[in-house]
Amino acid sequence: MAKVSTSTHRVVRRGRTKKPVAVILKNVPPGYDWGWYSREDPRMHLQTVDDKHKRLYKVWLERNGKRAFEPAISKADGQIDAIPKKILDRLEKAVAAKRSHVEARWVSLMIAQQWIRLNVSGSLITLTVYANYPTRFTRTVDLAQVFPGLYDPSYPTSPKKPIRPEEVILSRDLAAIEIWPQKDIADRHHIFLPPILWRD
Repeated sequence: MAKVSTSTHRVVRRGRTKKPVAVILKNVPPGYDWGWYSREDPRMHLQTVDDKHKRLYKVWLERNGKRAFEPAISKADGQIDAIPKKILDRLEKAVAAKRSHVEARWVSLMIAQQWIRLNVSGSLITLTVYANYPTRFTRTVDLAQVFPGLYDPSYPTSPKKPIRPEEVILSRDLAAIEIWPQKDIADRHHIFLPPILWRD
């Protein structure tokens, strides 16, 4: 049976344990892996995570709830270097091609880190993102627009049973809002979070 590699792993060398790392974009360009560690800044980004270039380069992928592509500014202590143009250009093309994948993986991290707070009031879901950080922003989803038959009296659906707050959760596996988690998987509804959280 062939080995299946996972993108999140723990490496042990010389008695030391490294932090788990998620490799999101591999070999861009060849020899450079991009991703993040389990403890990260609460703002979407990619940084070099391969052994040779670990934490050398970093690019921000959001600013104030909007999509971005901004190389991190070099620090005075030399921790982050300016990204050479040939590397930056390749990375920008790869991010553009796989943006949805990158954002979905980041949402999974956000849910794991409890960086998204969910509140349901009536038909309105309010998402508070990075609540305790300067990068904080909010988004709303109106369930009356997603499920008009449950909320519009004139809609020909019966019976009408509005969604209760306990029937709305965040799904880390699907990077989505999950409606009716108590039901069988085929009867649940999912609202993919990246297009809700980030705007162009």
